Amino acid sequence: HEEGGGGDNFSATYKLDTDPDPADGTPTIMTGPVIGQNIPQIMGINGVTARFDRFAFNVADVGPSILNPSTVKLFIDGQPAALTAGVKNTNGLSPFSYVYPTPLAQGSAHSYSIQAADSTGQALTINSLYNIPFQIFPKTNLNGPNPVDKAWAVRFIWGIMDTNGAIVANADLNSALRAAASVGTPAFLGQSYDTTNQVINWAGGGIFGNNIPYPDAVTGDAAWTGDNFIGVHIGHLVVPEEADYTFGFHSDDGAAVRIIGGQAISASGSGFVDPVDPQTVLEPAPTGDSNTRGVYHLKKGVYRIEFIWYENGGGDNAELYATKGAFVNDADTSNWRLVGDPTPSETLTLLGVDTNGWTVISSDPNGATQLNSFADADAALAATGGGAKQYDVLNVGDPDTNAGVLAFPKNTSADDNDYALKATATLVVPADGKYLIGFDTDDGGRVQVVGQTFEGIVENLTGMSVLAGDSVVCDFETGDSGTTATITLKKGNYQIVAGEFERGGGSFLRVSGASVPVNNVNANQIPALAKGAAGTSFSTIQGLQLTSAATGVDNGGDKPALTIKAVTGGLSISWTPAGGKLQSTTALTGATTTWTDAGTANPSTVTISGAAKFYRVAQ
Repeated sequence: HEEGGGGDNFSATYKLDTDPDPADGTPTIMTGPVIGQNIPQIMGINGVTARFDRFAFNVADVGPSILNPSTVKLFIDGQPAALTAGVKNTNGLSPFSYVYPTPLAQGSAHSYSIQAADSTGQALTINSLYNIPFQIFPKTNLNGPNPVDKAWAVRFIWGIMDTNGAIVANADLNSALRAAASVGTPAFLGQSYDTTNQVINWAGGGIFGNNIPYPDAVTGDAAWTGDNFIGVHIGHLVVPEEADYTFGFHSDDGAAVRIIGGQAISASGSGFVDPVDPQTVLEPAPTGDSNTRGVYHLKKGVYRIEFIWYENGGGDNAELYATKGAFVNDADTSNWRLVGDPTPSETLTLLGVDTNGWTVISSDPNGATQLNSFADADAALAATGGGAKQYDVLNVGDPDTNAGVLAFPKNTSADDNDYALKATATLVVPADGKYLIGFDTDDGGRVQVVGQTFEGIVENLTGMSVLAGDSVVCDFETGDSGTTATITLKKGNYQIVAGEFERGGGSFLRVSGASVPVNNVNANQIPALAKGAAGTSFSTIQGLQLTSAATGVDNGGDKPALTIKAVTGGLSISWTPAGGKLQSTTALTGATTTWTDAGTANPSTVTISGAAKFYRVAQ
């Protein structure tokens, strides 16, 4: 029930059928408990997940009603399914799953029945229907330009009209995909432009600076309005080694990434894995920030990667980034790189703070006064600032909105808004030189090296950051202030002061520092300033690269291999990897060759006779 405004009330009467055999036509009806009446407890079934490739559910013990696992049965479309039982957890949940021998067809409808009984013989049955949805991407390659070497092939689509000449809005990801599919066909009524770019980092927003403007050929067209356009990006992705890789995107509005031949094993943030096509991670709805990460397990090789995002109205931006490893939040690693970024790896010398670490104070959160600027923040700190807390590293905020950050001193269990932070430490500079000092905050941020002068801003994510004497300030409400500035310092210790004000939504304060790299490095790519880090080395990570080479996966040690040895009276045939079976035939006739199973023993010994015979291993 959802109440949109004004008064509301509702009531309901339930009839509960607790009869263990609903098919016998004599249900037991409970119309409600009588005071003092004892109602038997019975276990429950929850967590039902019906996908195209598997079916899973949990049986939950409830009080004295303890599952008898041998009684659990599953029927799919009336047919028994061979269940795999998991280990009951400490909350009394027993997991069960079934993997279909053949994946269910998209768009197909099915029924299921789950039966179970507890240790006293009380039985429970649930029956229901489910449909297998259609995958979001087309089954064939996404319609777009051909992949190129060391860059994305990009297509912008805009000015899309219906047959009456009215502009068609991109209401969701499905409509964007339909429009992308129509380009080049008679049904397409709009404009498109193909180009290339090394990375996807269009307009403002996201976690990376140095945003790229849209091509003049797009924005200069008479039909361009800045709303209702689509970006299609096609590439061949080089995966250097088998591992888990996390791909993240921020966009306004929705977006999706597909890695053909890969498999997403999890997703976090606003988006999710396509339940029909695990090659795809998506956030389909209109949104100011799609803010999604998907973890893929990829073997070494070259994969076709497709990224689409659409703009409905209002703000607009898109970026796609990745790193090796499995991560849930942007703040969980500093190794993110834009996919396709050709910047080579560099080794930097880190700045740090002394053994006292950081001292952080905060004003009271959630007060009556909104904090819209540092003037408001300074007043709040003067009025309620205190409760100092020590931190080894400056990556502090509200973990209720930004998982992975350290809780600020006056953090509560709720989403905290309208508070300010002030952090102080002794900055340790290991050698004379020019350094980068950067900060990422939500909302406004600032950093000061007392008595020293910043020379220039090299990253300005919002465009609102300015130099102010010995400080760099972003006095602006934003999801990420994303600012990096250069400063020349002599070896020694300096007082450093950083701050953030939080108006609403997410909240974090992160400050980093390192020697100036040859190539551009954003603040979030350098570790946050930490106790004892001064003088240590940090190597930046090169982004995943793009190629024009053909797709294909190197299975490495998983490649099948046969070993044949002569033994008395015949041949010994062994193979790797384990599993599979040996097969033979007397003639090779192409697609019509008939193979006969010769057993699963590995190694297998076969006799040599006068007639020709051919062997293979099927896995």
